[in-house]
Amino acid sequence: MMSHSQTYTVRWAELDPNGHMRHSAYADFAADQRVAWLASEGFDIKKFGELQLGPILFREETKYLKEVHGGEQIRVEGRVTGGTPDGARWTIEHTIYKADGRVA
Repeated sequence: MMSHSQTYTVRWAELDPNGHMRHSAYADFAADQRVAWLASEGFDIKKFGELQLGPILFREETKYLKEVHGGEQIRVEGRVTGGTPDGARWTIEHTIYKADGRVA
């Protein structure tokens, strides 16, 4: 299956009051990774505009395994794990890895 990964540094704005990466930041990083992946395949915002279409998110689930703190490096990997026969819908699974390789 196709996959793509991107590395980020967790910023102050992505933290909750306890100094951990806030729950919605996980989804933000996954969304940013998907957009970067599509752009790397030639489907940037300009191309979607020309085609008058764009990606739509129908469902999103998150399972939190390890805390991530400010200043940490994370790697977000997206993998296509399924889809419809006509290619109109895909299932993409994201995994966020801490710098030491543990799944966050």
